[in-house]
Amino acid sequence: MSWVKFKQQEEMNKKCSGKKTTKLKGIPKLEDANEAGTKNSMQCTLILTEGDSAKTLAVSGLGVVGRDKYGVFPLRGKLLNVRDGNLKQIQDNVEINALIKILGLQYRKKYDTDEDMKSLRYGKVMVMADQDQDGSHIKGLVINFIHHNWPSLVRRNFVEEFITPIVKSTKGKEELSFFSIPEYNEWRENTDNWKTYKIKYYKGLGTSTSKEAKEYFSDMVRHRIRFRYAGQDDDSAVDLAFSKKKIEERKEWLTRWMQEKKDRRTQGLPEEYLYNKDTRAVSYSEFINKELVLFSNTDNERSIPSLVDGFKPGQRKVLFACFKRADKREVKVAQLAGAVAELSAYHHGEQSLMGTIVNLAQDFVGSNNVNVLLPIGQFGTRLQGGKDSASPRYIFTQLNPVTRSVFPQADDNVLRFLFEENQRIEPEWYCPIIPMVLVNGASGIGTGWSTNIPNYNPRDLAENMRRLIRGDDPKPMKPWYKHFRGEIEQLDNQRYVCYGEIARLNDDTIEITELPVKTWTQAYKEAVLEPMMEGNSGGEKEKGKKQEALITDFKEYHTDMTVRFVVKVAKGKMRALETEGLHKVFKLQFVINTTSMVLFDAAGCLKKYNSPEEICTEFFETRKSKYVERKKFLVGMLKAQSNRLSNQARFIMAKIKGEISIENRRKANIVDQLIKMNFDPDPVKKWREEQKKKELKESGETEVDLEETLADVEEDEDGKKIDKKLETHLSDYDYLVGMALIKLSEEEKDKLLAESGNKLKEVKDLEVKTWGDLWEHDLERFLEELKKQEDKEKADMEMSIKNAAKKFGKDEKPSKKKACAFAAEVLPSKDGERIEPVIDKSLKEKYEKMGQPKKERVKKEPAEPKKPKKEGTDIKQFLEKKKETPPKKKRDEWNSDESSPEESGGEFENTAFDDDNSGDDVVEVMPKTKSRGERAPPKRVSDSSKENDKDMDTTEFDEGESRDNAIEKEEDREPENESSNSMPPTQSKKTAPAKPKPKQPKEDAPKRAKKSKKVFDSDDSMDDFIVDSDDSDFDKSKKKKKTVAKRKKNSDDSGDEFEPEEKKPAKKQAKKEKEAPKRKKANSSDESADEFEFREEEKKPKEKAPAPKKVKKIESDDDDVVALSDDESTKKTSGKSKAKDSDDDEFG
Repeated sequence: MSWVKFKQQEEMNKKCSGKKTTKLKGIPKLEDANEAGTKNSMQCTLILTEGDSAKTLAVSGLGVVGRDKYGVFPLRGKLLNVRDGNLKQIQDNVEINALIKILGLQYRKKYDTDEDMKSLRYGKVMVMADQDQDGSHIKGLVINFIHHNWPSLVRRNFVEEFITPIVKSTKGKEELSFFSIPEYNEWRENTDNWKTYKIKYYKGLGTSTSKEAKEYFSDMVRHRIRFRYAGQDDDSAVDLAFSKKKIEERKEWLTRWMQEKKDRRTQGLPEEYLYNKDTRAVSYSEFINKELVLFSNTDNERSIPSLVDGFKPGQRKVLFACFKRADKREVKVAQLAGAVAELSAYHHGEQSLMGTIVNLAQDFVGSNNVNVLLPIGQFGTRLQGGKDSASPRYIFTQLNPVTRSVFPQADDNVLRFLFEENQRIEPEWYCPIIPMVLVNGASGIGTGWSTNIPNYNPRDLAENMRRLIRGDDPKPMKPWYKHFRGEIEQLDNQRYVCYGEIARLNDDTIEITELPVKTWTQAYKEAVLEPMMEGNSGGEKEKGKKQEALITDFKEYHTDMTVRFVVKVAKGKMRALETEGLHKVFKLQFVINTTSMVLFDAAGCLKKYNSPEEICTEFFETRKSKYVERKKFLVGMLKAQSNRLSNQARFIMAKIKGEISIENRRKANIVDQLIKMNFDPDPVKKWREEQKKKELKESGETEVDLEETLADVEEDEDGKKIDKKLETHLSDYDYLVGMALIKLSEEEKDKLLAESGNKLKEVKDLEVKTWGDLWEHDLERFLEELKKQEDKEKADMEMSIKNAAKKFGKDEKPSKKKACAFAAEVLPSKDGERIEPVIDKSLKEKYEKMGQPKKERVKKEPAEPKKPKKEGTDIKQFLEKKKETPPKKKRDEWNSDESSPEESGGEFENTAFDDDNSGDDVVEVMPKTKSRGERAPPKRVSDSSKENDKDMDTTEFDEGESRDNAIEKEEDREPENESSNSMPPTQSKKTAPAKPKPKQPKEDAPKRAKKSKKVFDSDDSMDDFIVDSDDSDFDKSKKKKKTVAKRKKNSDDSGDEFEPEEKKPAKKQAKKEKEAPKRKKANSSDESADEFEFREEEKKPKEKAPAPKKVKKIESDDDDVVALSDDESTKKTSGKSKAKDSDDDEFG
């Protein structure tokens, strides 16, 4: 794989231009700097913008700084993460290739020196993105691209950023800019008259005008922020944020940040921010840990729901808008999306918002158990899993009646609402009476975490809430999906198997009436049934065999709500399918995992849960605290309302008696009169204001009251001065003086007194109730609403079947029997024999094995640490004395594919051997085993050798194998270490002390060599095969020995010679063998003295080899064991290679 990666990098580098050019062509939307690519290119800066609109803003700003040294290039969204990425994908990425071309970068260049930097077309890159989380991600991806490929550029401060204000406050000619929300909040807290300023929020670069762009570029010192390299911590931070190998470290990083955020909120401390009015440079680690971490957390918030309400931010915004609109009539989905964006400050595309609304209203099998919105129109079916929904312009929706019973309106007063742009938007989370995240399930992939939670029965959840209220443990639950007719069986503690329904109608027909959850009808037909008809059941085919078709035909009778396939099984296949298991064969089983239930808890921290019961327990504590707060709020509100009614009744009685006179009096006198008579200011208004101030204090926000921004004294239309404080006091008593005159009647007086008494009674009743009583009441109401809605849906379904039956038989006389027959056609057959699902044994074993704790691998430390090979060093340091080992069993085959690359590729062939490999005697050479680091570099190895335990393997040639065939197999080997392989092969004998041996007649050596089989160690070079009688004998026989010449550099001349002999006539083969020495020369340093020749082969190979004679072992001069036959014990084996170097002293 490293070689493939290297070649791909070479290809990528070829695309880079090695020559600096002044003009570029073929790059759309590039606004190139005039000085780019010239001698002044180091002074040029390329501005990378987030989209075309930001490019327009940058071009407007260039009118101030000029076009000579500034270029602009818009990025299409987010840059590719090149770290640990697919090289093919990077190579084909148009945007990356354009960036490299614009900047003049080269992949293989380091840019460590100023000369290297001068080869670039731009000396700096400046990222100009929105001041939100996605803009931070774009900056991070650009930094990652440069850091991964050219880390030296990061160290040379090659990357910069251009920041723009996120909030502006204006008062007269005074204008203040803030580059982060925490900075703005801090200013507001320290400024008493901040309400007198005009506040404007900038959510993107497109919000700024061309005039403002010129202002930004005229103050480059403030807006241009340099990224400063601060050492190894910066490298680690960038790698942590973007490396795919740092998933666990990223989890710890985000968890630590979320905990710090939680602690700061608890202590009432402000959030940390990166940019202030004095910021001119930031380090990469500061950017990652203070700015990019916000995107990572936001990405998780968008993808992973909250434990409390089960919603993601987009879904919560939709519910908030629906509650605020309180529509009693249906509304078009496209219109509702616009209202959501307006009311909840939604800043993303409306298309995704429409998709969110559609998903909340879907109610087919596998979607929602309790859909919070009603689907009025085509919102998708189980045929395609909701992808078949109609356009949002054509479908309508409205709030489901059950939704308000799950999210009681009384809870809205105790929720923590968020504020954005001084606008009150959706709460941090809603608090339903049951955990909705378990009702409708959830799935999503974020940064570092992913979640997958199945659906559960809302009635089971309501029962568990009641058990927890009573103090009992929750009852174990298993996944449940509305209208699903299959079975869900438990496999282990965290896994369930979901089965479809299949029945046998007769010997060759089966009926499928339900599919596993989230297996859509259309996809099942195309992926399972159709391949089974074509002879491929979706499994792996056996090699060389075509799999037979399992079914011959199938018919479809399903609707958008039901499933029914009638399948004809191939003749004689039914018994085999039943034996294997029909659910398994027809893929009607699916494993539901609860091993990745990750959610945000009430404090906003990510947490993994092991069971739905654990989620219920934690949800119970949060919901319980809200019931306590809700009771406290309701008691205060009821007391305030009762007090208001009492004051109104007392005011009417005083007016009737004439104790109060307001006719023809000044407003100030009326207010003073009411205060003297101890009438309270509006109690309900006062109570609400206190709660509002408390809420704003907790959220750290202050809502702007437009009336408070006005002066205390104003003039009316006639020019008369109006005292605002007096008006405020009068409004506090408006609930008294503003009553209609009809309230003075006796009936209205009695009604007010009765209402006041009722409110006091409600307060007493509420004070007696506990939080548990309030919860029980809400659960009862929810179950009633749920039953009512389910009964209505069931009636609608039955009505749709009847209407379809009427339409089906409209041409004929309608009858009740035909309607029943049509209904029976889409429903399961009554005559079918249901197949009971059984958990597959192999499936059970698979997950049991997965459930076992993984054993940590303990790395064994080697007895002797491996020494790295150094090229160019003397080979003597790798050679040591060999140890004697007994010979192993002979191998009968020369298999070129089995040789290891480490042991092949020797530069010299050191053994001459015959074509037929036949003979009466056998010569065995068994050298001592050496460790791999101690051995001499291999010159010739057996192709059947394997890397195993460093033991010695002996291999012998087959009788029918020719020398040329064996040589041809070895020819593809390349030298592993050229410096070591270039040494003479006989140099390995230098370290072995010579031992005296009986001399062998030299004239018989060639004859014996022709009749012998050569056996040698697969891990050692062929020079170990050579046996010397003594040191002096080596000098005498050196010129008379015939060896195999080096062929690597001469392979082009003698390609024909190395073809297997069995493919050529014997005569022709012999002729070419004679000519071989003329063409084959050794490329050594002493070519004149050390030329090698091939020995002449016999013309006719022998067909059979006689049985080998007894052998006896003798010691060679290099401590190898040599086995010779009894009658030839005094003869020496042939094939000894001639030394490459003629200097005798070199060999000792």
